[in-house]
Amino acid sequence: MSSLVIRIILLTVVVQIGCVANRVTCSLDGLYEHATALEVGVMMALFAFVPALFAIRVGQWVDRVGPRKPVLCGICIMILAVLFPIVFDVKTYGLWPLYAACMTNGLGFIFVQLTNQQTVGHLSNAKTRTNNFAFLAMGYSTANLTAPVASGYLIDHLGFQSAYYLSLASVVIGLAAFVFFIRSKLPQTLNNAKKREHHSSFDLFRIPHVRNVLIASSFMSMAWDLQSFMIPVYGTEIGLSASQVGWILGVFAMATFFVRLFMPIIARHLSEWQTITAAFGFGTLSYVLFPIFENFYALCVV
Repeated sequence: MSSLVIRIILLTVVVQIGCVANRVTCSLDGLYEHATALEVGVMMALFAFVPALFAIRVGQWVDRVGPRKPVLCGICIMILAVLFPIVFDVKTYGLWPLYAACMTNGLGFIFVQLTNQQTVGHLSNAKTRTNNFAFLAMGYSTANLTAPVASGYLIDHLGFQSAYYLSLASVVIGLAAFVFFIRSKLPQTLNNAKKREHHSSFDLFRIPHVRNVLIASSFMSMAWDLQSFMIPVYGTEIGLSASQVGWILGVFAMATFFVRLFMPIIARHLSEWQTITAAFGFGTLSYVLFPIFENFYALCVV
């Protein structure tokens, strides 16, 4: 693995810690201020809805201008997102700073995520691509473990503002690391211009295998986002502390880390569709079990 790929993965981890910490803190902050589950659901929907509107355009922009400007733009947008609840306290201004934070946070991160994934693929060859993306995926899991646990403890012991400052510090560190250690080493472009053709994004659905994977991934992503939303709501409802909610979210991320770590072994024994079917099976079982338990340790196991 090249040193540049390692730096990009570490940058992704640092920036995602800020992203996830901000998202978790916004949801808990809203719940602690007596927001309804619907209002918190709208926050989490805004985090995904705005990136969904712009993801294809962002990808096209990355193809056109290369990785440097999109990453810088994305990190700056994420800094703006974190500043909303810091400057405009929820107790004074209500929930609108949280809505604005979730919306801009998701938009900024899609710039960083799409660009870094494309860059890692560009810097890889046939022998290293699988390992590079495996390490990038484990980086996501590491951030998803670290961010909610750290945010939960900060909220319990120092208050919500301290958790927002954690998000801000993480994203600012990512900005400094990108500007001073990564930006100048990135390639100018990621695609061969003479091979560039214009197609509709819906052309992907004309490829049967790709269409089937996209449909399956969409349902799995819905389930993933549902638990990210419901765990804070359910945990707060049954009286769990912020750190306990953070640990449940963190244990989920820890499990994804080990699944990604052992995926090469799993792939040798199961086909792609057997793996996807098993994932849906385990997901279904977990959703059946979640509302049965109110004990923190049992919920961690589920």
